[in-house]
Amino acid sequence: MITMASYNRFHNNMLWESLLLPIANCATSVFAGFVVFAVLGYMAEVAQVDIQDIVTGGPGLAFMAYPEAITHLAISPLWSVLFFFMLFTVSLDSQFVAMETVITAFRDILPPRFQKRQILLTLVISSLSFLLGLPLTTRGGSYIFMIIDWYCIGLPAMCVSIVEVLAVGWIYGADRLLDEVTLMVGRPVLGRSVLAIMWKFIVPAVLLLILAFTCVTHEPVTYLNYDYPWWSIAAAWTLTVMMILLIPMYAVYYLTSVATTGSVGQGGYLE
Repeated sequence: MITMASYNRFHNNMLWESLLLPIANCATSVFAGFVVFAVLGYMAEVAQVDIQDIVTGGPGLAFMAYPEAITHLAISPLWSVLFFFMLFTVSLDSQFVAMETVITAFRDILPPRFQKRQILLTLVISSLSFLLGLPLTTRGGSYIFMIIDWYCIGLPAMCVSIVEVLAVGWIYGADRLLDEVTLMVGRPVLGRSVLAIMWKFIVPAVLLLILAFTCVTHEPVTYLNYDYPWWSIAAAWTLTVMMILLIPMYAVYYLTSVATTGSVGQGGYLE
């Protein structure tokens, strides 16, 4: 979202979008929840088993439980085409955003002569990502996907979110950000004090609570009654910790370079 927002116009109405995005996201999740549990409940009733015995989640939900449920609908071929076309479009637009984030990051740090070759840079990164994704298409790809999804996505994303909101609320300053939002939208921000309190206290507290709950209730990954070997779990935890440690490592490097040279990197400033 940060990468895509960087392409907005300066006076873009970000306040409206900051409300519209979470509302649309939550509404979609609630609607999807009704659909998922309705389908799983129907499948459990047909099979005369408990709902947790139908599918545990992950790829099995999309490629096993749902296709089987669609066969019980009228005009099932039509619903099958629509369902898998929906999966294709959802995956495709997610790839657009993910790849644009990586491409933008590389373009920002590369020398100027490489920044102008955006098509070549996109081709190289896309080809490399394609090669890295090939193991997920093998017969054991679902197991690789599950361990990556279990360890390398949720926890790092939560830690990054906590660091972001703490940086905005306390380091950069909530009042400073609100002043800049006022400048960009061209009018005073309603509920300014409420937003400042949310950014400084409520949102970090909620995120820390969710992170603590996730760590306390964490269980080793399993998929289709398969217990992963210890070395695979250790490798997944290593990748997770490496992604999280990148934040303090770069912070130390950045502050050290500023203290040594008295200058800042691209996009930064020193007061």
